[in-house]
Amino acid sequence: MAVSLPSLPPPTNCSCRLALQSRFDLNSSQNGTEFGVWRDFNNVKQGLYLRYGIRREFASYIGINWIHQPGDTADLTRAADDPSEDLPSVFGLRLGW
Repeated sequence: MAVSLPSLPPPTNCSCRLALQSRFDLNSSQNGTEFGVWRDFNNVKQGLYLRYGIRREFASYIGINWIHQPGDTADLTRAADDPSEDLPSVFGLRLGW
């Protein structure tokens, strides 16, 4: 089961085309260790995105995420020689009509 919360806080407009937006995701599971995760929270993801609106329907963005696995899930991840924290960068194009 994944729980995704809306962006917190709403986008802060730097100009009419430039927006800074934060994001928070909390993922949980009710399955056991057969899937490589522990019951409870699997990971917490916090991000910060800078978006530039080219047109109303198109916007390019660049951002960074901090992903953390708490508790027993982190122990299982470390036992598999994988990091329990990550700091990936993201970029892309947002499309919407």
